[in-house]
Amino acid sequence: MLVDTFIQRAPSWVESGRSDADTVLLSQLTLSRALADVPFPERCTLDELSSVQERIHATLDALNLLSKGTYYPLDELTPLERQFLAERRLLDRGFLKEEGPRGVYVSDDQTMSIMVNGADHIALRTVVTGLDLNDAWNRLTALDDTLSATLDFAYDDTLGFLTSQLESVGTGLKVAILLHLPTLSMGDKIGRHAAALIEHGILLQGVCTGGGESAPLQVSDLGQGLGSDILLEHSNEQSLLCDMNGGIGGSVKDTHGDLFLLRNQRCLGVSEEEIIFQVRHGAEQLMADEKEARAIQQRDGLRGLEDRVGRAEGVAQGARLIGFSEGLALLSSLRLGVETGLLPKCSLAELNQLFLASQGAHLALAHGEACDAWTLTSDRADLFRARLN
Repeated sequence: MLVDTFIQRAPSWVESGRSDADTVLLSQLTLSRALADVPFPERCTLDELSSVQERIHATLDALNLLSKGTYYPLDELTPLERQFLAERRLLDRGFLKEEGPRGVYVSDDQTMSIMVNGADHIALRTVVTGLDLNDAWNRLTALDDTLSATLDFAYDDTLGFLTSQLESVGTGLKVAILLHLPTLSMGDKIGRHAAALIEHGILLQGVCTGGGESAPLQVSDLGQGLGSDILLEHSNEQSLLCDMNGGIGGSVKDTHGDLFLLRNQRCLGVSEEEIIFQVRHGAEQLMADEKEARAIQQRDGLRGLEDRVGRAEGVAQGARLIGFSEGLALLSSLRLGVETGLLPKCSLAELNQLFLASQGAHLALAHGEACDAWTLTSDRADLFRARLN
């Protein structure tokens, strides 16, 4: 069973020891490719999709990649297992409800995945710790070169690589950085940064949970009789999923957990190296400004900072119900405590593990079955108490 293989082994980005891990949770690079002799997946027949899957699986086998990972046909995965992989950023949100011959290859160390028959026939992805973009790109382009020696990718001498998504035509490369910017998010500072970055083709967004379409549930709606001031997300809103762009982006003013997604907008007319440079440069600017703002806050507003961290620690140690959005907010304050030295008993790696384990599918699989929103919210509180006490 897939969960038995992965649930006890966290991805390598969780255990980050890099110096930039205080502001960068992870970096994600995704490369889209379409086969030249087959229609885009959306226009393929089931037989064509099946043929593409068999072809790519045979290629992975011939290249000995199956000795370093496993290919999972989607129809052999349960909905919870699909969501579990999506929560680990190895599978896009769009695969959760797709039908027909599709699948995903996952490397044994969970740093690389190959999605088959999504928006395009192939999407190569690597997820790494911090701003380790050069290593990520070297691994991704080496895999791309290896596959292209066997598979004929759609390419135009003028436009570059052709994909089903117009914004990916050109290099097909999407670079995304997940940043924790709790101090810059105060006031309108983050809005000014977003406006400045967009002039350079870089988009700074807030992150949305789940699909973003469901309204919260009142506890009273569930018949618990505990009043109407406690809100529960629907079960499909208790994850932080991603797409080809690196996440489900939203307004910087309405982000969750002071997390922000920095990504490239253009793939056409720029090289892969230029994209990586631009995104890294934008991230480094934000990181420097965040560190400066934290230093000012520690100097001029230490009591308020101590209160924020202390309150979060108290709630995490004592709460019996924690919604996913609330959990992200608590994790933000706890991370800030670790990053400023106010919470020495925790590490960033432990909080990264808590972030991963507090998502819906992770909680449900640990519980042993699919759970409703109430159970997930209760189990998440148990998890926070166990980790913080």
